[in-house]
Amino acid sequence: MTVEGSPERLIEARPMEYSGRNQTTPQAKCCSPTLKIFIGLLAFCYFTKSLTGAYTKSTITQIERRFEIPSSTVGIIDGSFEMGNLLVITVASYFGAKFNRPKIIGSGVLLMGIGTLLMALPHFIMGRYKYGTAAAHTNDPDNFTVISTCSSDTQNTVQQLVSGCLKGEVESSPTWVIVLFGNILRGIGEASIGPLGMSFIDDYARPENSAFYIGCLHTLGVIGPIFGYLLGSLCASLYVDIGLVNQASVTITPQDSRWVGAWWLGYVVSGLLTLLAALPLWFLPRALPENPQTSKLDHPSSQHKHTLSITEIAKDFGPSLKRLLTNGIYLLYLVYSVLAFNAFAIVITYTPKYLEQQFGQSTSKTNFLIVCGQNGVTYISPCHAGCNSTRDVFFLTFFFIIYLFTYLHMFVRHSMAIVDPVLKSLSVGILLLVLRVFGGIPAPICFGALIDSTCLKWGQNKCGGRGACRMYDTETFRYLFLGLVSSLRAFSYTLLWIFTTQIKRKVQNDKQMSKNIELQYPVLCDPEQ
Repeated sequence: MTVEGSPERLIEARPMEYSGRNQTTPQAKCCSPTLKIFIGLLAFCYFTKSLTGAYTKSTITQIERRFEIPSSTVGIIDGSFEMGNLLVITVASYFGAKFNRPKIIGSGVLLMGIGTLLMALPHFIMGRYKYGTAAAHTNDPDNFTVISTCSSDTQNTVQQLVSGCLKGEVESSPTWVIVLFGNILRGIGEASIGPLGMSFIDDYARPENSAFYIGCLHTLGVIGPIFGYLLGSLCASLYVDIGLVNQASVTITPQDSRWVGAWWLGYVVSGLLTLLAALPLWFLPRALPENPQTSKLDHPSSQHKHTLSITEIAKDFGPSLKRLLTNGIYLLYLVYSVLAFNAFAIVITYTPKYLEQQFGQSTSKTNFLIVCGQNGVTYISPCHAGCNSTRDVFFLTFFFIIYLFTYLHMFVRHSMAIVDPVLKSLSVGILLLVLRVFGGIPAPICFGALIDSTCLKWGQNKCGGRGACRMYDTETFRYLFLGLVSSLRAFSYTLLWIFTTQIKRKVQNDKQMSKNIELQYPVLCDPEQ
């Protein structure tokens, strides 16, 4: 009997035959230090990319004020990350799995670092920030602007007290396009990290350890935003031109709606960290070390991988895509993910602005809250209107609810568990593609336009044009924000319940099929024979 037909060979072949995995031996998997190194480096990449993403969300208000642009335009800048990701996600996830995955991931992370540094570039080519008309009372009479929130005329209440506009002077800086382009590069670079990284771990880790390793990556992805928002808070408390101007000459404070923090500084820090995370990945091998006695038997297809041309690989793309899109459970998972991601994109992008407007926080903690008293008089804050205390209970309740829903979302298993093993990378790529098209791109832009519709007082730039919004209708803002997010969550969790039911049914069917196979081929299940 040949080696291929021996009982020993059948015992070793069983995991590959019935699980569809290209596996090494347990000894090779357990002892391979390269897998641990790869997971450590990938975890650091997850940390840096999530840190940069969270920092970008925290600078939404700063960018809006610095470039004097509305929230809808800021939404386009935020959505540009998804646009860049959309350009290459499918190609990177499918073709990237056929080549050196660690090196491709390293190239993507390197591109992310370059894009992050590019986002800070406008600060160095723009002039110093000159704050214009005020939306709050100051002790300097030259910087006082009369704003009445009780007036029905919301367009002509701001009195422009700056000198005349120079002929040909640009109303707002167009350099925000550089920030847009840098964020697109970040999106392109990020496309390979998730699909290729998780599929690489799933290929070379034991089945019982794969979920744990991927969970560790997501944990680092959750820790990253914590540091991202802390960095955003620190930079927002520093004046934008720190080091270039005398801080004593700055007459505004972080509580002033004209204040712009050092938004660029965080991009420099996170960009350098991202570049640092990219370099070691270039030195990892294409495949992990294997047991030399069984590597050829366990990986017969690996002997031919280097002979496949791009044309031959592309031929299988259409059938693979068809198999994936005819999987009913996977399609249900896609719809659920789109609804959940829309809610998540709105929350993660505009929560800082919501906190500013609803809870009266400064830019660093996060804005002042002008109110209209019952006597028809405009007050600079609720305290001036006679409020004797604050209700932090609503602030804490809001955070508890947001974090509770985020925590529940983490229980959802990844889509790789419901597709054929050979389609793992492609399934992740299609998932991320759909999320970008129907969630990541439209959600910040559309909701940014809705936020603009709640603006009561627009700032004015040098030439009298409309700048960034200084004050919002907090009640309408609250109804829009919480109402839309709650509706999306409700629909998504309904689909999640249906999805969970289908998954349980599929698992039961797979267990029954496995028992039938064991009864039919007992030699495969008894290592003593």
